Amino acid sequence: MKLKHIAAAFTLLSLPAFGANIVVTSKLGPINTHSIVDNAGNAVDGGYAAFGLLDVAGLGVPSTGQDIADALTVFDGGFGVIDSQFGGSFSISGGGNTNLGDGTNQFSGEAIYLVLGNGADLPNSSQAAIVDLQSVFGDSEPANATINLRWDQVDPGQLLWGEFGVHTGNRDNPALTLVPIPEPSSSLLFGLAGLALLIRRKR
Repeated sequence: MKLKHIAAAFTLLSLPAFGANIVVTSKLGPINTHSIVDNAGNAVDGGYAAFGLLDVAGLGVPSTGQDIADALTVFDGGFGVIDSQFGGSFSISGGGNTNLGDGTNQFSGEAIYLVLGNGADLPNSSQAAIVDLQSVFGDSEPANATINLRWDQVDPGQLLWGEFGVHTGNRDNPALTLVPIPEPSSSLLFGLAGLALLIRRKR
């Protein structure tokens, strides 16, 4: 009997701990939902939202959606769709598989960033926004947190990419506006134009 109890206790101890449950959402109900809109002010439908670690220094000024994707390490399946059900909103959460208290993960104690795009994923997005959520991943369990986003309460310094505005379908609804990601060809044209001006001035 004692051996059975010892075996049962050992089994319980060897089971994996429940991981962190972190939710990031702009859905605060039909009235308080704060929209994600494109640069024309229309609600984003079928866009992409994700949160995790971001290599801000390595990102610099992105020239493609792939640049942003490469700089982002998504937290435990923390990505999903921006839809137009409530004027371009989202609700995403981790899968509960990452134990922030086990000391073996890369997230503990690091800043949480939110990335939004107008495509089905970041590489296919031509417009984007990046927000410093001014929160950090905990380093102990349980780590349950819900980050409710209200654009009228976000400091402009938290917005690394994007703009603040309103949803054109509801002028009283504050919105986060996705802005175009400069294409490499556009950046090259700007560089060539600058070079041409320099050559002209030297003459």
